[in-house]
Amino acid sequence: MNDLDASHDGQRVIGAEDAVPATSPSDSDSEERTTNGSGTRDDDPHDLISRFIRTHQSHFARALTEIKNGQKRSCWSWYLLPAAPWIVNGVESGSYTNMKYSLRTDEQAKAYLRLRHDGVDLRRNYLDLVTAMRDSLSRGVKFSSMMGFLDDPKARASLRLFERISREVGDEELNGICREVMSMIKEAF
Repeated sequence: MNDLDASHDGQRVIGAEDAVPATSPSDSDSEERTTNGSGTRDDDPHDLISRFIRTHQSHFARALTEIKNGQKRSCWSWYLLPAAPWIVNGVESGSYTNMKYSLRTDEQAKAYLRLRHDGVDLRRNYLDLVTAMRDSLSRGVKFSSMMGFLDDPKARASLRLFERISREVGDEELNGICREVMSMIKEAF
């Protein structure tokens, strides 16, 4: 068992060898949403709405512009390029922000890609951001210059995560763009 195979709430963590079966995305986000006894929404068991929707509404347009211009200048990678948690000796580590926005299971990552709420489509935003990365790389911008020293590893981790998850769920469009960017930056998949 490696460090990424620890369990969290009975689910295997991202990187585990046994992937959670794919589920089909729901295009509807008009259903009434209720909370269960734990305070999370019945239709949002991973608390993705409160963690990601407002941040996407506030920061996505600026982030996309920055990447299209070839250089990230503001702070947004945790919630626009989420990744698995940072695990050290079997324990989740990192900053509060890193922990808040980590996607801890395959099912969380799949739910992230399915979530459409309040005018935000997390999959579309991710696809648009990665497409902008590809376009900037095609113009000769270096990935480390585009993302910055601190966010280069986070962006790579996010690309690895969503390349694998999109492949597992059969999302050829997202998988293709992740693989294209990963090839351009010489990141193994």
